[in-house]
Amino acid sequence: MPQTPDEAMDNAQDLLAEKLGVMPVHPDAGSRISRELTDAEAVSLREANKDFLAAQLELPTVQELFVRVMRGVESIAKTERNTTQNYAFRGVDNTMNTVGPLVREHGLMILPRSVDLINDERYETKGRDGRPGSVMRSVTVRVEWEFFGPCGDSLHAVTLGEAADAGDKAVPKAMSVAFRELWLKGLVVPTGDKDVDQEPTAERASEVVTTPGLVDQLRHDITLAETEDPGVREVWAVVQGHYDAGQLRREDYVTLRDVASQRITELQKPARQEQA
Repeated sequence: MPQTPDEAMDNAQDLLAEKLGVMPVHPDAGSRISRELTDAEAVSLREANKDFLAAQLELPTVQELFVRVMRGVESIAKTERNTTQNYAFRGVDNTMNTVGPLVREHGLMILPRSVDLINDERYETKGRDGRPGSVMRSVTVRVEWEFFGPCGDSLHAVTLGEAADAGDKAVPKAMSVAFRELWLKGLVVPTGDKDVDQEPTAERASEVVTTPGLVDQLRHDITLAETEDPGVREVWAVVQGHYDAGQLRREDYVTLRDVASQRITELQKPARQEQA
């Protein structure tokens, strides 16, 4: 039969006392240890108690509870929308409504261990329709969280939260954002949205050259080269014919222009070598 927490605690103390070479005193003396423990010994006692309780009562560790919560959250969709900047997001309430029941079910406790205000500024918004703007306070907080399991073991995590408010709610809002990010990132919660990489990509329509400037530039380059090379002349004939027919695509023009430029450079190479 599993031991009660008190019995398990007593056994853990006895085991530690034996390990430390300290004789336990009579239970009625008010302490089971015959002398005051050092800080290191006290830490060892607490850890021994946690481990002993978990083993005897078959209690899960805080890491095991966290994984159970993680398995219970399949996804949290982006159901809320920022109408000002037109984007969808996962709100604090939606996240808490999904995670909260699982946290209570599995007995996982979470508390803020420390809160640091790492940015605090005030600014004024632009007025509209003749009305003055609002004075806003924008803050960023760094929150260290601590998860606790049933045996007192703990798990630490740190998140940032940023928010702005015209009243006195900037810090609470930032804390809520940090809390939401703790669960979304810590539990690796997907959105349930379709993978954008699996969506078909619309092929961009080919741009047709409609301005004469590009064609005129190629004509000028060929004329300046003073060549009757069949290859260069053939390129020019293709460019001019497709342009006149309204079928000269920009990517085809770029390719043909590069071919003509390369051929002209090759034809001019002997003359440059003689001049050198």
